[in-house]
Amino acid sequence: NQKCYNCGRFGHISRDCPDSGSDQSKRCYNCQQIGHISRECPRSDRSD
Repeated sequence: NQKCYNCGRFGHISRDCPDSGSDQSKRCYNCQQIGHISRECPRSDRSD
């Protein structure tokens, strides 16, 4: 079964997520916290 990276629920993928319209549904791939995406992550050790 597919798991959504936005909301963490099963049954759909992130591009089809019904919750994808708000910042609170964004999940960071770096720290797994909700509210931002990886390129905006305050815990990222990337140097752009």
